[in-house]
Amino acid sequence: MSVSKLSVVFLWHMHQPLYKDLLTGKYHLPWVRLHSTYSYLDMAAAVEEFPGARATFNFTPSLIWQLLDISGGGDNDDDYLALTRKKAEDLDREEACFILKNFFSCDMAKAIDPIKKYSELFHRRGTDLRREKLAKKLKEFTSQDLRDLQVYFNLAWCGFTLKDAEGPVKELLAKGSDYSEEDKTALLAEQKEVVRSILPRYRKLQDEGRIEISTTPFYHPILPLLCEGGDAGGFDFGKDAEVHVSRAIKLYEKVFGRKPRGMWPAEGSVSPEIIPLLAGNGIEWMATDEGILLESFRGGDIPREDLIYRAYTAEAYGKEIDMVFRDINISNAISFRYSAMPARKAVADMGRDLKEIFNSRKLKAGEPVTAIILDGENPWPYYDMGGKEFLHETYRMISSSPELEMDTVGGFLGKKKDRGRISDLYSGSWINRNFSKWIGSPQKDKAWKYLCKAREDLFSSGEPSPEALEELYIAEGSDWFWWYDDFGTELNFIFDELFRLHLRNLYRLIGRKPPMYLSRPIPSGPSARKITSARRAEMAGGGPSVLFVSSEAVPYAKTGGLADVAGSLPGALASMGCEVSLIMPMYRSISDAGLDLVKEVARAEHPFTARVKGFDVFSLRKTGVTTYFINNKRYFSRSGLYGTSKGDYPDNGMRFAFFSRAVLDSIKIMKSRPDLIHCNDWQTALIPFYLKFKLAGDPFFSGVKTLFSIHNMAYQGIFPKKIMKKIDIPETFFNMSDLEFYGNLNFMKSGILYSDAVSTVSHRYAEEIMTPEYGCGLDGLLRMRKDVLYGIPNGVDYSVWSPGNDSYISARYDAGDLSGKAACREDLLSIAGLDIPGEAPLVGMVSRLADQKGIDLVAGAVPYLIEKGAGIVLLGKGEEKYNKMFSSLSSKYPGRFHYCGEFNEPLAHKIEAGCDIFLMPSRYEPCGLNQMYSIKYGTIPVVRATGGLDDIIIDRDDDPGNGNGFKFLSAELDDFIEALERALEAFSDKSVWKSLMQKAMSADHSWQNSAEQYLALYREILSK
Repeated sequence: MSVSKLSVVFLWHMHQPLYKDLLTGKYHLPWVRLHSTYSYLDMAAAVEEFPGARATFNFTPSLIWQLLDISGGGDNDDDYLALTRKKAEDLDREEACFILKNFFSCDMAKAIDPIKKYSELFHRRGTDLRREKLAKKLKEFTSQDLRDLQVYFNLAWCGFTLKDAEGPVKELLAKGSDYSEEDKTALLAEQKEVVRSILPRYRKLQDEGRIEISTTPFYHPILPLLCEGGDAGGFDFGKDAEVHVSRAIKLYEKVFGRKPRGMWPAEGSVSPEIIPLLAGNGIEWMATDEGILLESFRGGDIPREDLIYRAYTAEAYGKEIDMVFRDINISNAISFRYSAMPARKAVADMGRDLKEIFNSRKLKAGEPVTAIILDGENPWPYYDMGGKEFLHETYRMISSSPELEMDTVGGFLGKKKDRGRISDLYSGSWINRNFSKWIGSPQKDKAWKYLCKAREDLFSSGEPSPEALEELYIAEGSDWFWWYDDFGTELNFIFDELFRLHLRNLYRLIGRKPPMYLSRPIPSGPSARKITSARRAEMAGGGPSVLFVSSEAVPYAKTGGLADVAGSLPGALASMGCEVSLIMPMYRSISDAGLDLVKEVARAEHPFTARVKGFDVFSLRKTGVTTYFINNKRYFSRSGLYGTSKGDYPDNGMRFAFFSRAVLDSIKIMKSRPDLIHCNDWQTALIPFYLKFKLAGDPFFSGVKTLFSIHNMAYQGIFPKKIMKKIDIPETFFNMSDLEFYGNLNFMKSGILYSDAVSTVSHRYAEEIMTPEYGCGLDGLLRMRKDVLYGIPNGVDYSVWSPGNDSYISARYDAGDLSGKAACREDLLSIAGLDIPGEAPLVGMVSRLADQKGIDLVAGAVPYLIEKGAGIVLLGKGEEKYNKMFSSLSSKYPGRFHYCGEFNEPLAHKIEAGCDIFLMPSRYEPCGLNQMYSIKYGTIPVVRATGGLDDIIIDRDDDPGNGNGFKFLSAELDDFIEALERALEAFSDKSVWKSLMQKAMSADHSWQNSAEQYLALYREILSK
């Protein structure tokens, strides 16, 4: 019997994860509210316009709940809403920067460019969203600009229904700019009214028989993973799965007045195990992707077209459920392809596909159906007029066609009795026919590990409260795991924070302190590479020839940790058979030091111009390493390395471009060709450029490899474009893909782009610099080079920094005999002039006084520590505001607080040996050395969990068996003091503290370990 019509069923999936923190009431993202005035309203209106239109709308319970909550005013703590409401004149600096950063979050072509001033404001802001850049840009924006921006953002998320109707939206679009506070109030009132109308509007369409509404398990979990997951693995969370399903049905019934007949399981994820779960709760049908159907019949030699255009009944464990399967071609065309086409052309294309399906099925038995299933929210911002013409033409085309008819999924299944049978349903989702989008990567598996541990702790704590269970169910949602991928967008970090927030809430609700690991981001971007133990073991044979290039090195010149690395790593490498030499500038402090130098090169030409004096090269052999010094008095015979107290030298670009090229000229003149050049920080970052582009044809340099090490991303060597000609860099390299950086020349980009591999001084910092927060504008470039990005921690020279060898301290000691530490404490108290009881803690810090080091947090914590009876010794020099602040505190707390504002090497050692607790609350810390010094001296660090601090310090409360310090996450005073409280509590129990000291002192962070990793990395680079 021939078929008279092809049934076309649309299933529009409407979903938002829970953006609200149930403990604080804060909405972290505004998308439920904004999609209401766009997709949710427009999709209903499009059906209303065509009497013959029929469709199924799948509303997730998490979306329904938020629509109800916002309708009742539950979104007052939504920052986006609150900052729209606030008068533009009353916005503080942080609030205005938030608006500048976030109120262009819409499609450029469809929402921003059509409004002249909105586009002008966008280009005035630019694309550099770093906090400090936005703060500077803020000066260019008036209060009227900010008010207009408040309005534009909310208008951008108004769809065609509001834009066409008489009312405030249409009026504001016509006005164009110069909006008033009254205009803004009217727009927000209209917005709130629309949110309130969404659910009643859809219920009315349902009751009229125009649409069917289906649903999803409550917080959108991947049900098969909660029900053991089949071949994908999974978890025995069957009771939780039952709750998600039954609660979804209950909420649906409350809102829509009847029980749902169907479900789109989250992400179309199905397995045999969920059939009895859904059928047992009265669900009659479910839908998923055609790939699941094809896999279920794999090996049956049945053509795709004979499978997917009919309904089925799947059976498992004695239960049955009807199913339809998504036509991937038409569904994906609407999601991804048709938005770039004129609407009528796109609909004609779809019409041809549907008629071809009809013609292929009309002479075959059965009742054919095409299921078009896709996201009902996200495509439309990319369509002209928000999809208005496309939706209208689609519904007109299908409802008027003699060969096609629109129906709902439930309506089709209720009228059509023909079914295929599926006895062995394949387990998978609509993405890649598996569950790898939600499980299987290191990040996703870590998130599941955290979830499983929290669930275990919840049920072992006694009878769980409903509030704590709710946080568990929220964390089981699919959305969090989706974003643990190598996308590199800010959403990765927002969703990661929300996931961990719900687990932290769970712990708080059962009266337990959340584990420290829940305060640290799960890496949601790409992972840096590690040198594995297998590679490090391959140490046999002679080492490569390496030239280590640095702008500073102890004992010759130092401003920071780079000098310690350059002064120690080459010697450690030499001791392992590596042929290594060091080369650096010959500063005045070196030439005046009376060193026994040998002149290796005399009067070499200036690398860039014959009009300026060239350079000499001197050498000094010491501890198995030859150090070479590039001598040019014009550039290096100065009082400071990079500048004076008044600021950096203005010609630093010329100075270190000269140094980089002179290094290459020197080794050629001396005929000392290395296998690999190890460059460090921006001062040496042009070496890979010169090798790759200026010396590529020179056979002397053929095969020379480069490693570029980043010691601090904040210092990149950024200079005006005008110096390019002077330093022999063609202007063709001044583009975003090469060395241009927001209108300037960026030296560090050269090191990252053109070296054979990139390393940084801790694995954690390598992960961090691939994020916007730490990447200082180069995070995207580092993500691009992630396959050659390594994190190798710095080491400690234990011949200098060890309580068993230290020549500066008053008594030697080790983990087996701690008696000498008490003598060191008394010595330090005497030197510092402090008078505290024997049972009181002595707290120390040795640091450069800069915002990076969290010095403001230390200043804020001083009164707390004094109140707790502690003595404090602080050694450091830096920003004048901190110098004055600590001098003032020293006067305020005599006998309790000692501040030394001049660097004092002996005192630094005495602080490490004599203190009980060491402070390192850095905002960022690429590696850090003092935390490694401290644990070797049994001085327990309290650190912020960032960079190398996070790599080295294990929080004692998270892991009592291996802990060696205390950590906190947020660079906020309250978090810092909370970590100090935990440290002081442990200090009050002497047996606990002694055990903690001994555990800390047992660690080995010597240069031997780090040098092994560098040597392995050198060999890996040279092998390619």
